[in-house]
Amino acid sequence: MTVPPLLEPPLLLWESGDLHIFDSVPEAESWLEAVDVRDGIYRGFDARGRLLMLGTSLKVSKVLGLLKTAIERVVISSAEEVPGHREELRGILLKFLAACGDDSEALGRMSLDELIVRARPPMGRRNKRPMSLLIRLLKLLQLPVAALGAYAGLAAFAGSACLVPRLANWLERCDNPGGDGATLPLVALAWLGSAALGATAATIGWRRLLLDRIARPAGGSIAGRGSGNRS
Repeated sequence: MTVPPLLEPPLLLWESGDLHIFDSVPEAESWLEAVDVRDGIYRGFDARGRLLMLGTSLKVSKVLGLLKTAIERVVISSAEEVPGHREELRGILLKFLAACGDDSEALGRMSLDELIVRARPPMGRRNKRPMSLLIRLLKLLQLPVAALGAYAGLAAFAGSACLVPRLANWLERCDNPGGDGATLPLVALAWLGSAALGATAATIGWRRLLLDRIARPAGGSIAGRGSGNRS
């Protein structure tokens, strides 16, 4: 069994002119957004020039012990055992630092390690998104939001049953056949379906209105390095 190589920090992610540098895998995974990783907007390396494999996984949790909700998270691993992209990483660093105003001739004499040190932001301008705490909070609130959506779905069904009593009576009289001769009233399935629909609608709405708009990465982590001259 082959043991995957350990990634050597810092991790460097290139995004169309912006360079993001992270001191650990967990830091990078918590900063990145799954939707951006799925869109393939990043190309990543470790400090030795190993290519990173950026992917996503789903963590499934249950709401109220019945309803399942999935939270997508970013997963980072190594795409190769032997560093095979040192020159590509070096070219990215040269391009980025030259765009920041550094002397190209002086940069050409630097080693890969020196270029990485040079690309790091000044103290006080680390790669933390201004809304990172808000983003974490919004993600944690997805489960309560799904639970509220389930209750809202139940309330909506109860309201419709009061407005249309014939429908409720019909559902109570109808049975859904199960295995071994067992039956389940359709009204029970309607209650469960209403809760599931409410939870799903609340989760989708929460992600689209908040997570995908407010909590998207606000600029680059290290891209701020290029907004001013380095002393």
